[in-house]
Amino acid sequence: MSQIHQNTLVSRAKAVIPGGMNTNIRDYPVDFVVSKAEGAYIWNQDGKKYIDYLASWGPIIAGYDNKQIKAKAAQALERYDLYGPGVTEAEVALAEKLCSLLKGMERVLLCNGGSDATFHALRLARAYTGREKIVKMQGGFHGWHDYVLMNVMSAPENAYKLDLISAGMLKSAADKTLICRYNDLENFRDTCKKNKGEIAAVIVDPCNSPFGCIKMHDDYASGLRKICDEEGIILIFDEVVTGFRVALRGAVSLFDITPDLICIGKGMANGFPIAAVGGKAELMNHFNTNPGGKVAYQATYYGHPLLAAASLATIEVAEQPGFYEHMSAMAERLCKGLEGIAGKMGIPFCTEHQGGLIGLFWGEGPFSNYDELVTKIDQKASDDFRHRMIDKGYYFPIGPWKRLVTMNNHREADIDETLAAAEETFKEMKK
Repeated sequence: MSQIHQNTLVSRAKAVIPGGMNTNIRDYPVDFVVSKAEGAYIWNQDGKKYIDYLASWGPIIAGYDNKQIKAKAAQALERYDLYGPGVTEAEVALAEKLCSLLKGMERVLLCNGGSDATFHALRLARAYTGREKIVKMQGGFHGWHDYVLMNVMSAPENAYKLDLISAGMLKSAADKTLICRYNDLENFRDTCKKNKGEIAAVIVDPCNSPFGCIKMHDDYASGLRKICDEEGIILIFDEVVTGFRVALRGAVSLFDITPDLICIGKGMANGFPIAAVGGKAELMNHFNTNPGGKVAYQATYYGHPLLAAASLATIEVAEQPGFYEHMSAMAERLCKGLEGIAGKMGIPFCTEHQGGLIGLFWGEGPFSNYDELVTKIDQKASDDFRHRMIDKGYYFPIGPWKRLVTMNNHREADIDETLAAAEETFKEMKK
C-alpha cells in the first residue's frame, strides 16, 4: 500500500469514524494501517514487517491467516446462515467440547464478547443469591459495563476508591462494586465481614492479565473458594484472556478448586467474535433459555453457527500435540532472554509467564498485586522501552505493564531476533 493510499485511507476513516478507529485500544502507532498478517507477523501500509506480541490483545493463538481454521469457517459459511428458531449442530458440538474441557462447566451459553460473558455471569449471580453487591480486584478488567469498568490502571491516589473509567457510567451501579486487593485473602475476608450477606459474587482473573501476568497464589485461590462457600458468594473466574491461551483446559486446570462460573472468549476462536459463560447446572439453568428460568439471556447473534464452527476448528488445532508446549517455550525463551540481558546491564527487570501469557516488569519482583507494581516499577522507562521496540519492528503492547503474548507460530529465530533488538534498546536507554 502506497503512502498516498495510506494517508487517503486514514483521512477517509477520520471523516466517518470518530478518531478513525473502532476501538480506542488501537491508538498506537498513530494512523497505523495493517496491510496483511500471517503467522506471527503483521505488515503496515509501507510494507514494514513486525513480529507481533499483541495478537489482537490475545485472541490469536494459532497465528494470523490460519488456513485450517479459515477452511473450516468457510465450510460453515457455505452450510449455515443465521436462523431464528432452534439450535444447530455446530452450537451443540461446541457446547459439548467446552463442557468436556473446562472443569466445572456443566452447562454453557454462547455470546459474542468477553464483556457479554462477564455481564451475564454477574447478573446471574445477583439473581441466584438475591444480593446486589459484587467484588472485583484492583487492577482487574472485566469488560465495558458499568458494574466493572473501574479501578484498573488507577493512579495510586485513586486505588481502592471508586475510580470510574468512562464518562456516562451510572454511579448507582458502580456503587454496588467493592474493590479488593488481589492475592490478599485477609482483605477479601474483611470486605465480606463488613458487607455480611450482601455480596452476590466475586470475579477474578486467575492471572491478573491487565498487568501482564500476575499469578493467583494457590492459597489465595483455595481461600477464596472456602470463604465463598461459607458466605454463599458465587465465585467467577474471568478467563476471557486466559482460557485457551495459558492451557487447553484453561487456567482453572491449574488450581485444585472449581469456580461456580467461568467466562471465556478471545483465544477460543483465533479472532472470530465468540465468547461463552458456563458453570454449574444449578446456576446456569436459571437463564431463561431454560424453561422456567428468570434471568434474561437474549441477543440476535448469540450462538451463530459460523462462529461456533470457527471455535471448534481453533480448538482442534490447539489440541494438536505440542501446541501449548511450544507456545509456552517461546514465552519462556523471551522472558529468560530479557532477564538475562537486563541483568548483565544492571537494569532492574523481571518477567512472569503462564503458557503464552507474559508480564514484563521494569523493576525487581516478584509482584503479587497492584500495590507492589505501582510502587516498584519504573513506568516511564517501561513505556519508553515498548515504544522503542515497536519502532524497531517488534510489536510490544504500549503501557508500563500491558501483557505480551506468544502464538504457536512464533519461532526461536523470532525470539532471538527480538532479544537482539531488546539488547540494543536497553543499551540506548542506558546512555
